Amino acid sequence: KGDGTAANMTYTSGNKEDIKLLGEDIRFIHTNNLIFINPNDNFYGSWKFYLLLLLAPLLFIVTFIFRNKIRAANSDLAMVKSRKANKLATKLLASAEKSLKENNKNAFYEATSKALFGYVGNKLNIATSELTQANIKDKLKKVAVSDETINELIETLDLCDMARFAPVPVSEQNVYESAKKSINKLENEVKS
Repeated sequence: KGDGTAANMTYTSGNKEDIKLLGEDIRFIHTNNLIFINPNDNFYGSWKFYLLLLLAPLLFIVTFIFRNKIRAANSDLAMVKSRKANKLATKLLASAEKSLKENNKNAFYEATSKALFGYVGNKLNIATSELTQANIKDKLKKVAVSDETINELIETLDLCDMARFAPVPVSEQNVYESAKKSINKLENEVKS
């Protein structure tokens, strides 16, 4: 609370200057090279605008459906293993071929055997503990694989095992070609 004796005082600066005209405060209107925007060229309201307006939700819906299909396809592990069986066997056969070039026979036969057993196990959803030649024959017959293809596969597996564990003269290149041929035949005959 004030006592009523103080008055409101306004302070002013003693240094006043006149307004200076700089010559830049008003710009002149340019009359040459005028660029006008055509009102018909607006993006808003054009056919491109409406097309984009319609495509955005459609693209979202298609992406959503595609994502759900991929999720559904990848949720079945047996089906995923079956689809990737050939790719895995091809990698193992490439490893076998590398071992063959390095003249490492034991690694070659091991990789070839792994490729064949792995391919059949993944393609037919057979557990590793159940991968025996008799079980493989039964499962392949159930999915209507020809006897010729089954016999070629079993013969190649036998050659790999004999060459790994007994000194049997076997042509590595023939075993490699036979393994590739067996996998290709099985890929064509076994429908996932």
